[in-house]
Amino acid sequence: MSAPLEHIHMRKTTTSHNSLEKSSAFEYAQTHRAPSSPEWTVFTVDWDVESLLKQLQIRSAGQSNARFVWKAPDSNTSKGEEFVALGRYQALKATGERRFHDLAQAERSLLGKTHFIDLRSNRQPSVPFIVGGAAFHQFNIDPTWSAFGSSQFILPRLLVGTDSNGQGYLRFILPSEEATTWLGHGQSTHSSHSHVFLLEKLEDVLKSEGVDTNKSSTLPYFHLDPVSLAHRLQTAASQHKKAWIARFQRAIEVIQQNPIAKVVLARQAAVHGVTMEQRANLQESLKQRYQNCIHFCVEPTSAAGFFGATPERLLRLQGRHLRIDALAGSRSRGTTTHEDQTLAHDLLHAEKDAMEHDIVKRQILEVLEPISKQLRYPSAPLLKTLPNVQHLHTPIEAELEHSPSVFELIEQLHPTPAVGGYPKHDALGVIEQIEPQNRGWYAGIVGWVSEQGDADMAVSIRSASHMKDALTLYAGCGLVEGSIPEQEWEETYVKLAPFFEAAQDVAHA
Repeated sequence: MSAPLEHIHMRKTTTSHNSLEKSSAFEYAQTHRAPSSPEWTVFTVDWDVESLLKQLQIRSAGQSNARFVWKAPDSNTSKGEEFVALGRYQALKATGERRFHDLAQAERSLLGKTHFIDLRSNRQPSVPFIVGGAAFHQFNIDPTWSAFGSSQFILPRLLVGTDSNGQGYLRFILPSEEATTWLGHGQSTHSSHSHVFLLEKLEDVLKSEGVDTNKSSTLPYFHLDPVSLAHRLQTAASQHKKAWIARFQRAIEVIQQNPIAKVVLARQAAVHGVTMEQRANLQESLKQRYQNCIHFCVEPTSAAGFFGATPERLLRLQGRHLRIDALAGSRSRGTTTHEDQTLAHDLLHAEKDAMEHDIVKRQILEVLEPISKQLRYPSAPLLKTLPNVQHLHTPIEAELEHSPSVFELIEQLHPTPAVGGYPKHDALGVIEQIEPQNRGWYAGIVGWVSEQGDADMAVSIRSASHMKDALTLYAGCGLVEGSIPEQEWEETYVKLAPFFEAAQDVAHA
Protein backbone atom coordinates (compact mmCIF):
# COMPACT_ATOMS: atom_id res chain seq x y z
CA MET A 1 0.00 0.00 0.00
CA SER A 2 1.04 3.57 -0.53
CA ALA A 3 2.31 5.84 2.23
CA PRO A 4 -0.85 7.87 2.92
CA LEU A 5 -2.90 4.87 4.00
CA GLU A 6 -0.08 3.33 5.99
CA HIS A 7 0.39 6.62 7.77
CA ILE A 8 -3.14 6.70 9.14
CA HIS A 9 -3.07 3.09 10.38
CA MET A 10 -6.31 1.95 8.81
CA ARG A 11 -7.36 -1.55 9.63
CA LYS A 12 -10.36 -3.80 9.53
CA THR A 13 -12.23 -4.37 12.80
CA THR A 14 -11.39 -7.84 14.04
CA THR A 15 -14.28 -9.63 15.73
CA SER A 16 -15.21 -13.28 15.74
CA HIS A 17 -18.38 -12.44 13.82
CA ASN A 18 -16.89 -10.02 11.34
CA SER A 19 -18.58 -10.66 8.01
CA LEU A 20 -15.33 -10.20 6.12
CA GLU A 21 -13.95 -13.25 7.93
CA LYS A 22 -16.56 -15.50 6.31
CA SER A 23 -15.30 -18.03 3.80
CA SER A 24 -16.45 -15.80 0.97
CA ALA A 25 -16.70 -12.20 2.07
CA PHE A 26 -18.53 -11.10 -1.04
CA GLU A 27 -20.85 -14.09 -1.30
CA TYR A 28 -23.55 -12.04 0.35
CA ALA A 29 -23.73 -9.89 -2.78
CA GLN A 30 -24.77 -12.86 -4.89
CA THR A 31 -27.73 -13.84 -2.70
CA HIS A 32 -28.93 -10.50 -1.36
CA ARG A 33 -32.10 -9.33 -3.06
CA ALA A 34 -31.57 -6.29 -5.28
CA PRO A 35 -33.56 -4.14 -7.72
CA SER A 36 -33.77 -5.74 -11.16
CA SER A 37 -31.59 -3.06 -12.75
CA PRO A 38 -29.93 -1.04 -9.98
CA GLU A 39 -28.01 2.10 -10.86
CA TRP A 40 -26.15 2.21 -7.54
CA THR A 41 -24.68 -0.30 -5.11
CA VAL A 42 -24.09 0.68 -1.48
CA PHE A 43 -21.54 -1.55 0.21
CA THR A 44 -21.02 -1.33 4.02
CA VAL A 45 -18.40 -3.11 6.16
CA ASP A 46 -17.12 -3.00 9.73
CA TRP A 47 -13.89 -1.02 9.98
CA ASP A 48 -11.61 0.52 12.55
CA VAL A 49 -11.99 4.15 11.45
CA GLU A 50 -10.62 6.10 14.42
CA SER A 51 -7.45 7.37 12.77
CA LEU A 52 -8.99 7.94 9.35
CA LEU A 53 -12.05 9.69 10.75
CA LYS A 54 -9.92 12.13 12.69
CA GLN A 55 -7.86 12.83 9.59
CA LEU A 56 -10.88 13.49 7.43
CA GLN A 57 -12.55 15.73 10.00
CA ILE A 58 -9.51 17.95 10.29
CA ARG A 59 -7.67 17.68 7.00
CA SER A 60 -10.24 17.24 4.24
CA ALA A 61 -11.80 20.71 4.59
CA GLY A 62 -12.02 22.36 1.20
CA GLN A 63 -10.33 19.44 -0.58
CA SER A 64 -13.19 17.23 -1.74
CA ASN A 65 -15.69 18.02 -4.50
CA ALA A 66 -18.36 17.70 -1.80
CA ARG A 67 -18.02 17.02 1.91
CA PHE A 68 -20.38 16.57 4.86
CA VAL A 69 -19.22 16.22 8.47
CA TRP A 70 -21.47 15.21 11.39
CA LYS A 71 -20.94 14.56 15.07
CA ALA A 72 -23.87 14.08 17.44
CA PRO A 73 -23.35 14.02 21.22
CA ASP A 74 -23.66 10.88 23.30
CA SER A 75 -26.97 10.33 25.09
CA ASN A 76 -27.99 8.22 28.08
CA THR A 77 -28.83 5.32 25.77
CA SER A 78 -26.38 5.50 22.88
CA LYS A 79 -23.17 6.85 21.46
CA GLY A 80 -23.42 9.85 19.21
CA GLU A 81 -23.12 9.11 15.50
CA GLU A 82 -20.05 10.57 13.85
CA PHE A 83 -19.10 10.46 10.18
CA VAL A 84 -17.53 12.19 7.21
CA ALA A 85 -19.11 11.84 3.75
CA LEU A 86 -16.99 12.60 0.69
CA GLY A 87 -17.86 13.14 -2.95
CA ARG A 88 -21.19 13.42 -4.70
CA TYR A 89 -22.59 10.86 -7.12
CA GLN A 90 -26.04 12.38 -7.21
CA ALA A 91 -27.75 15.43 -5.70
CA LEU A 92 -31.44 15.58 -4.79
CA LYS A 93 -32.47 19.23 -5.09
CA ALA A 94 -35.80 21.01 -4.71
CA THR A 95 -37.12 24.52 -4.21
CA GLY A 96 -40.41 26.25 -3.51
CA GLU A 97 -43.42 25.38 -1.40
CA ARG A 98 -43.26 21.67 -2.26
CA ARG A 99 -39.52 21.23 -1.82
CA PHE A 100 -39.77 18.62 0.97
CA HIS A 101 -42.54 16.76 -0.87
CA ASP A 102 -40.31 16.73 -3.96
CA LEU A 103 -37.33 15.54 -1.90
CA ALA A 104 -39.42 12.67 -0.52
CA GLN A 105 -40.30 11.58 -4.06
CA ALA A 106 -36.69 11.90 -5.21
CA GLU A 107 -35.50 9.83 -2.25
CA ARG A 108 -38.02 7.06 -3.01
CA SER A 109 -36.91 7.03 -6.64
CA LEU A 110 -33.26 6.80 -5.62
CA LEU A 111 -33.98 3.96 -3.18
CA GLY A 112 -35.69 2.04 -5.99
CA LYS A 113 -32.50 2.23 -8.04
CA THR A 114 -30.10 1.20 -5.27
CA HIS A 115 -28.80 -2.20 -4.16
CA PHE A 116 -27.65 -2.36 -0.52
CA ILE A 117 -25.03 -4.87 0.62
CA ASP A 118 -24.48 -4.60 4.37
CA LEU A 119 -21.69 -6.88 5.61
CA ARG A 120 -21.47 -5.42 9.10
CA SER A 121 -21.55 -7.95 11.92
CA ASN A 122 -24.55 -6.06 13.32
CA ARG A 123 -26.72 -4.38 10.71
CA GLN A 124 -28.40 -2.23 13.32
CA PRO A 125 -28.35 0.66 13.97
CA SER A 126 -28.88 2.19 10.56
CA VAL A 127 -26.28 4.52 9.05
CA PRO A 128 -26.60 7.41 6.56
CA PHE A 129 -27.64 6.91 2.95
CA ILE A 130 -28.10 10.55 1.89
CA VAL A 131 -26.81 13.66 3.67
CA GLY A 132 -27.55 17.35 3.31
CA GLY A 133 -29.98 20.02 4.37
CA ALA A 134 -32.17 22.94 3.43
CA ALA A 135 -32.27 26.71 3.65
CA PHE A 136 -34.46 28.61 6.07
CA HIS A 137 -36.60 30.03 3.27
CA GLN A 138 -38.25 27.81 0.68
CA PHE A 139 -36.85 29.95 -2.13
CA ASN A 140 -33.15 30.74 -2.29
CA ILE A 141 -32.43 33.72 -4.51
CA ASP A 142 -29.21 34.94 -2.91
CA PRO A 143 -26.30 34.10 -5.25
CA THR A 144 -24.00 33.79 -2.21
CA TRP A 145 -25.75 30.48 -1.44
CA SER A 146 -26.09 29.26 -5.03
CA ALA A 147 -23.92 26.17 -4.44
CA PHE A 148 -26.29 25.08 -1.64
CA GLY A 149 -29.66 25.82 -3.22
CA SER A 150 -32.95 25.87 -1.37
CA SER A 151 -32.43 22.22 -0.42
CA GLN A 152 -29.87 19.59 -1.34
CA PHE A 153 -29.29 16.02 -0.19
CA ILE A 154 -26.45 14.10 -1.80
CA LEU A 155 -25.59 10.49 -2.44
CA PRO A 156 -21.89 10.56 -1.51
CA ARG A 157 -19.11 8.34 -2.83
CA LEU A 158 -17.81 7.34 0.60
CA LEU A 159 -18.86 7.47 4.23
CA VAL A 160 -16.42 6.89 7.09
CA GLY A 161 -18.04 6.83 10.51
CA THR A 162 -19.13 5.28 13.78
CA ASP A 163 -22.74 4.33 14.49
CA SER A 164 -24.75 4.88 17.68
CA ASN A 165 -23.21 1.72 19.18
CA GLY A 166 -19.73 3.13 18.64
CA GLN A 167 -18.96 0.62 15.86
CA GLY A 168 -16.82 1.90 13.00
CA TYR A 169 -17.80 1.36 9.39
CA LEU A 170 -16.93 2.16 5.80
CA ARG A 171 -19.69 2.68 3.28
CA PHE A 172 -18.83 2.76 -0.43
CA ILE A 173 -21.34 3.92 -3.03
CA LEU A 174 -20.62 2.66 -6.54
CA PRO A 175 -22.27 2.71 -9.95
CA SER A 176 -23.65 -0.81 -10.22
CA GLU A 177 -21.62 -1.70 -13.32
CA GLU A 178 -18.45 -0.88 -11.42
CA ALA A 179 -19.75 -2.71 -8.34
CA THR A 180 -20.39 -5.89 -10.33
CA THR A 181 -16.78 -5.96 -11.50
CA TRP A 182 -15.51 -5.04 -8.05
CA LEU A 183 -17.56 -7.64 -6.20
CA GLY A 184 -16.65 -10.27 -8.77
CA HIS A 185 -12.98 -9.75 -8.01
CA GLY A 186 -13.66 -9.78 -4.30
CA GLN A 187 -15.65 -13.00 -4.35
CA SER A 188 -12.82 -14.90 -5.96
CA THR A 189 -10.34 -13.99 -3.26
CA HIS A 190 -9.68 -14.87 0.34
CA SER A 191 -10.95 -12.47 3.03
CA SER A 192 -7.43 -11.12 3.60
CA HIS A 193 -7.28 -10.21 -0.08
CA SER A 194 -10.73 -8.65 0.23
CA HIS A 195 -9.32 -6.50 3.01
CA VAL A 196 -6.48 -5.32 0.78
CA PHE A 197 -8.95 -4.77 -2.03
CA LEU A 198 -11.06 -2.51 0.21
CA LEU A 199 -7.98 -0.53 1.21
CA GLU A 200 -7.11 0.00 -2.43
CA LYS A 201 -10.64 1.13 -3.22
CA LEU A 202 -10.59 3.49 -0.24
CA GLU A 203 -7.33 5.02 -1.38
CA ASP A 204 -8.72 5.43 -4.90
CA VAL A 205 -11.73 7.36 -3.63
CA LEU A 206 -9.66 9.60 -1.34
CA LYS A 207 -7.22 10.40 -4.13
CA SER A 208 -9.92 11.11 -6.69
CA GLU A 209 -11.60 13.44 -4.20
CA GLY A 210 -8.33 15.30 -3.72
CA VAL A 211 -7.99 14.36 -0.05
CA ASP A 212 -4.40 14.30 1.21
CA THR A 213 -4.21 11.90 4.16
CA ASN A 214 -0.43 12.10 4.28
CA LYS A 215 -0.57 14.91 6.84
CA SER A 216 -0.34 14.84 10.58
CA SER A 217 -3.71 14.74 12.34
CA THR A 218 -2.34 17.17 14.92
CA LEU A 219 -3.71 20.62 14.30
CA PRO A 220 -1.08 23.20 13.30
CA TYR A 221 -2.75 25.96 15.30
CA PHE A 222 -2.37 29.21 13.44
CA HIS A 223 -1.12 32.40 15.06
CA LEU A 224 -2.50 35.62 13.67
CA ASP A 225 -0.78 38.97 13.82
CA PRO A 226 -1.83 41.92 15.97
CA VAL A 227 -5.41 42.06 14.67
CA SER A 228 -6.39 38.45 15.37
CA LEU A 229 -9.35 36.61 13.91
CA ALA A 230 -10.91 36.53 17.39
CA HIS A 231 -10.65 40.30 17.72
CA ARG A 232 -12.01 40.91 14.23
CA LEU A 233 -14.99 38.63 14.85
CA GLN A 234 -15.69 40.31 18.18
CA THR A 235 -15.58 43.73 16.53
CA ALA A 236 -17.90 42.62 13.73
CA ALA A 237 -20.36 41.21 16.27
CA SER A 238 -20.53 44.62 17.99
CA GLN A 239 -21.27 46.66 14.86
CA HIS A 240 -24.53 47.92 13.31
CA LYS A 241 -26.40 47.93 16.62
CA LYS A 242 -28.42 51.05 15.78
CA ALA A 243 -29.72 49.58 12.52
CA TRP A 244 -30.57 46.29 14.22
CA ILE A 245 -32.54 48.04 16.98
CA ALA A 246 -34.50 49.92 14.30
CA ARG A 247 -35.46 46.55 12.79
CA PHE A 248 -36.34 45.31 16.28
CA GLN A 249 -38.72 48.25 16.77
CA ARG A 250 -40.40 47.57 13.43
CA ALA A 251 -40.91 43.91 14.35
CA ILE A 252 -42.40 44.79 17.74
CA GLU A 253 -44.80 47.24 16.08
CA VAL A 254 -45.98 44.49 13.72
CA ILE A 255 -46.47 42.11 16.67
CA GLN A 256 -48.50 44.74 18.54
CA GLN A 257 -50.69 45.58 15.54
CA ASN A 258 -51.34 42.04 14.28
CA PRO A 259 -52.28 38.61 15.66
CA ILE A 260 -48.61 37.56 15.67
CA ALA A 261 -47.26 36.09 18.90
CA LYS A 262 -43.56 35.85 18.02
CA VAL A 263 -41.03 36.84 15.36
CA VAL A 264 -37.41 35.67 15.34
CA LEU A 265 -35.01 38.39 14.21
CA ALA A 266 -31.54 37.34 13.00
CA ARG A 267 -28.34 39.25 12.38
CA GLN A 268 -24.94 38.61 10.81
CA ALA A 269 -21.31 39.48 11.54
CA ALA A 270 -18.77 39.08 8.73
CA VAL A 271 -15.00 39.25 8.29
CA HIS A 272 -12.79 38.60 5.25
CA GLY A 273 -9.38 37.06 4.72
CA VAL A 274 -10.15 33.78 6.52
CA THR A 275 -8.32 30.72 5.18
CA MET A 276 -9.52 27.14 4.98
CA GLU A 277 -6.97 26.10 7.58
CA GLN A 278 -8.20 28.77 9.97
CA ARG A 279 -11.75 27.59 9.55
CA ALA A 280 -10.77 23.96 10.17
CA ASN A 281 -9.02 24.96 13.39
CA LEU A 282 -12.04 27.01 14.43
CA GLN A 283 -14.32 24.02 13.91
CA GLU A 284 -12.07 21.77 15.98
CA SER A 285 -12.01 24.28 18.82
CA LEU A 286 -15.82 24.53 18.75
CA LYS A 287 -16.03 20.73 18.91
CA GLN A 288 -13.87 20.66 22.03
CA ARG A 289 -15.75 23.50 23.73
CA TYR A 290 -19.32 22.42 22.91
CA GLN A 291 -19.32 18.67 23.29
CA ASN A 292 -23.05 18.38 23.99
CA CYS A 293 -24.00 20.06 20.69
CA ILE A 294 -24.46 18.59 17.23
CA HIS A 295 -21.48 19.57 15.09
CA PHE A 296 -21.92 19.78 11.34
CA CYS A 297 -20.17 21.03 8.24
CA VAL A 298 -21.65 21.13 4.74
CA GLU A 299 -19.39 21.77 1.74
CA PRO A 300 -21.22 21.49 -1.61
CA THR A 301 -18.01 22.69 -3.30
CA SER A 302 -14.43 23.15 -2.16
CA ALA A 303 -14.96 26.94 -2.01
CA ALA A 304 -18.23 27.02 -0.03
CA GLY A 305 -18.80 25.82 3.52
CA PHE A 306 -21.44 26.09 6.24
CA PHE A 307 -20.71 24.81 9.75
CA GLY A 308 -21.84 25.08 13.33
CA ALA A 309 -22.41 23.63 16.79
CA THR A 310 -26.15 23.54 17.32
CA PRO A 311 -27.92 22.66 20.58
CA GLU A 312 -31.24 22.11 18.80
CA ARG A 313 -32.39 18.89 17.15
CA LEU A 314 -35.34 19.26 14.81
CA LEU A 315 -36.03 15.52 14.93
CA ARG A 316 -34.53 12.09 15.47
CA LEU A 317 -36.57 9.40 13.77
CA GLN A 318 -35.96 5.69 14.47
CA GLY A 319 -38.72 3.54 13.04
CA ARG A 320 -41.86 5.09 14.50
CA HIS A 321 -40.10 6.60 17.48
CA LEU A 322 -39.58 10.35 17.17
CA ARG A 323 -37.63 12.78 19.36
CA ILE A 324 -37.81 16.57 19.02
CA ASP A 325 -36.28 19.46 20.96
CA ALA A 326 -38.42 22.45 21.91
CA LEU A 327 -35.74 25.03 22.66
CA ALA A 328 -36.55 28.69 23.34
CA GLY A 329 -35.83 31.21 26.07
CA SER A 330 -32.26 31.86 27.14
CA ARG A 331 -29.87 33.49 29.58
CA SER A 332 -26.10 33.78 29.56
CA ARG A 333 -24.02 31.70 31.98
CA GLY A 334 -22.74 33.30 35.16
CA THR A 335 -19.09 33.91 35.97
CA THR A 336 -19.62 32.42 39.46
CA THR A 337 -21.75 29.54 40.71
CA HIS A 338 -24.04 31.94 42.54
CA GLU A 339 -24.52 34.17 39.49
CA ASP A 340 -25.11 31.13 37.28
CA GLN A 341 -27.79 29.80 39.62
CA THR A 342 -29.42 33.23 39.83
CA LEU A 343 -29.59 33.50 36.04
CA ALA A 344 -31.01 29.97 35.78
CA HIS A 345 -33.68 30.73 38.40
CA ASP A 346 -34.59 33.93 36.57
CA LEU A 347 -34.92 32.05 33.27
CA LEU A 348 -37.12 29.34 34.78
CA HIS A 349 -39.49 31.91 36.29
CA ALA A 350 -39.51 34.68 33.66
CA GLU A 351 -42.96 35.23 32.14
CA LYS A 352 -41.61 36.47 28.81
CA ASP A 353 -39.34 33.42 28.31
CA ALA A 354 -42.07 31.03 29.45
CA MET A 355 -44.42 32.50 26.84
CA GLU A 356 -41.77 32.30 24.11
CA HIS A 357 -40.99 28.69 24.99
CA ASP A 358 -44.64 27.68 25.19
CA ILE A 359 -45.25 28.99 21.66
CA VAL A 360 -42.55 26.66 20.33
CA LYS A 361 -43.75 23.65 22.29
CA ARG A 362 -47.39 24.24 21.37
CA GLN A 363 -46.67 24.40 17.64
CA ILE A 364 -44.67 21.15 17.74
CA LEU A 365 -47.46 19.40 19.65
CA GLU A 366 -50.04 20.68 17.14
CA VAL A 367 -48.10 18.82 14.45
CA LEU A 368 -47.55 15.63 16.45
CA GLU A 369 -50.89 15.08 18.18
CA PRO A 370 -52.86 14.00 15.06
CA ILE A 371 -50.19 11.48 13.99
CA SER A 372 -49.05 10.03 17.34
CA LYS A 373 -50.22 7.08 19.43
CA GLN A 374 -48.36 8.41 22.44
CA LEU A 375 -46.62 11.65 23.43
CA ARG A 376 -44.20 12.12 26.31
CA TYR A 377 -42.71 15.38 27.59
CA PRO A 378 -42.08 17.02 30.97
CA SER A 379 -44.83 19.21 32.40
CA ALA A 380 -42.40 22.10 32.88
CA PRO A 381 -39.35 23.10 30.83
CA LEU A 382 -35.92 21.82 31.80
CA LEU A 383 -32.63 23.69 31.56
CA LYS A 384 -30.19 22.92 28.76
CA THR A 385 -26.82 24.37 29.68
CA LEU A 386 -23.99 25.18 27.29
CA PRO A 387 -20.67 26.77 28.21
CA ASN A 388 -21.89 30.26 27.30
CA VAL A 389 -25.69 30.13 27.46
CA GLN A 390 -28.58 28.23 29.04
CA HIS A 391 -31.94 27.52 27.43
CA LEU A 392 -35.42 26.41 28.37
CA HIS A 393 -35.72 22.93 26.90
CA THR A 394 -38.64 20.55 26.54
CA PRO A 395 -37.62 17.18 25.05
CA ILE A 396 -40.62 15.67 23.27
CA GLU A 397 -40.95 11.98 22.37
CA ALA A 398 -43.66 10.44 20.21
CA GLU A 399 -44.69 6.98 19.09
CA LEU A 400 -46.17 7.57 15.65
CA GLU A 401 -49.25 5.84 14.21
CA HIS A 402 -47.52 5.13 10.92
CA SER A 403 -44.01 5.25 9.49
CA PRO A 404 -43.82 8.62 7.73
CA SER A 405 -41.22 9.98 5.36
CA VAL A 406 -38.82 12.15 7.28
CA PHE A 407 -39.34 14.84 4.65
CA GLU A 408 -43.08 14.84 5.34
CA LEU A 409 -42.32 15.52 9.00
CA ILE A 410 -39.83 18.26 8.13
CA GLU A 411 -42.41 19.91 5.89
CA GLN A 412 -44.79 20.22 8.83
CA LEU A 413 -42.23 21.20 11.46
CA HIS A 414 -39.83 23.55 9.66
CA PRO A 415 -39.34 26.27 10.56
CA THR A 416 -40.39 25.93 14.18
CA PRO A 417 -41.27 29.11 16.13
CA ALA A 418 -37.81 28.82 17.72
CA VAL A 419 -36.24 30.15 14.50
CA GLY A 420 -39.19 31.64 12.60
CA GLY A 421 -42.06 32.73 14.76
CA TYR A 422 -45.76 32.10 15.27
CA PRO A 423 -48.07 31.88 13.43
CA LYS A 424 -45.56 30.49 10.95
CA HIS A 425 -46.58 32.12 7.67
CA ASP A 426 -47.28 35.54 9.18
CA ALA A 427 -43.94 35.54 11.00
CA LEU A 428 -42.07 34.49 7.85
CA GLY A 429 -43.63 37.41 5.99
CA VAL A 430 -42.36 39.83 8.64
CA ILE A 431 -38.85 38.32 8.48
CA GLU A 432 -38.72 38.67 4.69
CA GLN A 433 -39.72 42.33 4.94
CA ILE A 434 -37.45 43.34 7.81
CA GLU A 435 -34.21 41.34 7.58
CA PRO A 436 -31.80 42.95 5.09
CA GLN A 437 -29.88 39.77 4.20
CA ASN A 438 -30.95 36.34 3.05
CA ARG A 439 -30.45 33.77 5.83
CA GLY A 440 -29.29 31.08 3.44
CA TRP A 441 -28.97 27.83 5.36
CA TYR A 442 -28.79 29.58 8.73
CA ALA A 443 -31.79 28.41 10.84
CA GLY A 444 -32.52 25.80 8.18
CA ILE A 445 -31.91 22.07 8.63
CA VAL A 446 -28.93 19.75 8.25
CA GLY A 447 -28.73 16.01 8.73
CA TRP A 448 -28.97 12.55 7.24
CA VAL A 449 -31.42 9.84 6.21
CA SER A 450 -30.82 6.07 6.13
CA GLU A 451 -32.24 3.61 3.62
CA GLN A 452 -34.56 2.32 6.37
CA GLY A 453 -36.08 5.80 6.76
CA ASP A 454 -34.34 6.60 10.04
CA ALA A 455 -33.03 10.15 10.21
CA ASP A 456 -31.33 12.77 12.35
CA MET A 457 -31.98 16.43 11.54
CA ALA A 458 -30.61 19.44 13.39
CA VAL A 459 -31.71 23.06 13.29
CA SER A 460 -28.72 24.86 11.80
CA ILE A 461 -28.27 27.62 14.38
CA ARG A 462 -25.03 28.70 16.15
CA SER A 463 -23.57 28.54 12.69
CA ALA A 464 -21.32 30.30 10.19
CA SER A 465 -20.76 30.31 6.44
CA HIS A 466 -17.33 30.37 4.81
CA MET A 467 -17.55 31.44 1.17
CA LYS A 468 -14.14 31.84 -0.45
CA ASP A 469 -12.38 33.95 2.25
CA ALA A 470 -15.51 35.50 3.86
CA LEU A 471 -16.55 34.11 7.26
CA THR A 472 -20.08 35.15 8.29
CA LEU A 473 -21.55 34.39 11.72
CA TYR A 474 -25.30 34.17 12.34
CA ALA A 475 -27.47 34.56 15.44
CA GLY A 476 -31.11 35.27 16.21
CA CYS A 477 -33.49 36.03 19.07
CA GLY A 478 -37.20 35.55 19.60
CA LEU A 479 -39.25 38.73 19.90
CA VAL A 480 -42.58 38.79 21.71
CA GLU A 481 -44.58 41.66 23.12
CA GLY A 482 -42.55 42.99 26.03
CA SER A 483 -39.13 42.19 24.55
CA ILE A 484 -36.45 44.76 25.39
CA PRO A 485 -34.03 45.73 22.59
CA GLU A 486 -30.85 45.92 24.70
CA GLN A 487 -31.50 42.49 26.18
CA GLU A 488 -32.22 40.93 22.79
CA TRP A 489 -29.09 42.49 21.25
CA GLU A 490 -27.05 41.07 24.12
CA GLU A 491 -28.65 37.65 23.58
CA THR A 492 -27.53 37.60 19.94
CA TYR A 493 -24.04 38.69 20.99
CA VAL A 494 -23.84 35.81 23.48
CA LYS A 495 -24.87 33.40 20.72
CA LEU A 496 -22.15 34.75 18.41
CA ALA A 497 -19.50 34.63 21.14
CA PRO A 498 -18.59 30.91 20.76
CA PHE A 499 -16.96 31.66 17.42
CA PHE A 500 -14.62 34.40 18.53
CA GLU A 501 -13.95 32.53 21.78
CA ALA A 502 -13.02 29.45 19.73
CA ALA A 503 -10.78 31.61 17.53
CA GLN A 504 -9.14 32.93 20.69
CA ASP A 505 -8.48 29.36 21.82
CA VAL A 506 -6.74 28.68 18.54
CA ALA A 507 -4.70 31.88 18.55
CA HIS A 508 -3.33 31.18 22.03
CA ALA A 509 -2.71 27.44 21.65
